[in-house]
Amino acid sequence: MNAKTVIYIAGYGRSGSTLLERILNCNKKLFALGEIANLLSLINDRDSLCSCGRYIYQCEFWSNIIRDIKNYDITKLERLQNNFQSVNGYIKYNFIKSYDKDNVYRKFLVQLFNIIMENVPEEVEYIIDSSKTSRNNFFRPIILSKLAFLNVKVIHLVRDGRGCMWSNLKGSNKKMERGVNAYRPFAAFRTAVSWPMANVSAHIFQIISSKKDYCRIRYEDFIDHPNETLKKLEPF
Repeated sequence: MNAKTVIYIAGYGRSGSTLLERILNCNKKLFALGEIANLLSLINDRDSLCSCGRYIYQCEFWSNIIRDIKNYDITKLERLQNNFQSVNGYIKYNFIKSYDKDNVYRKFLVQLFNIIMENVPEEVEYIIDSSKTSRNNFFRPIILSKLAFLNVKVIHLVRDGRGCMWSNLKGSNKKMERGVNAYRPFAAFRTAVSWPMANVSAHIFQIISSKKDYCRIRYEDFIDHPNETLKKLEPF
């Protein structure tokens, strides 16, 4: 297996991470995996669709990944993941258990990313996780770096909070795609609370990591001046 770097797109949802990920994926050295943090819940839902349009169990790429991790208790792993990536869970396992090397979730993460890296094309040097850093993924880039010992670089994508709030007021993207009522209760309040927290999480990674492993770009700059903004990522 060739060691590959994980590029983690951090920040709040509705900030253009999908657009950024798809543009980066045009480079043959990069391979976009979407929001890998949601993989466990998708495995438990056989109606989940991959971005290729197929059910996740029929997707040529993900079906191989799922087959190789099927011996794990997925429901238990979901619970462990939520514990590790929440604020309380992170403090507990980091400072009390010091990331017990025999931990089931750590073993799962290591195996999952090993399998992923073995299944991507040989020319790929970077894999992209666009799970962002809001809600249950608050500490995810730190967990991938410290717990799974992965080489993680964070792209901190920041969109004006008012734009994020307006997008959230439109409703759930998944529900809109299915043509059902997309209303999200307390969308404005949730955005007002979650937007700063998601961006704080990315800055925590910046503080505890090497300067070369963090890069911040603004969504508005990315839309207005895409070439100049992407050039900021070249030395990164």
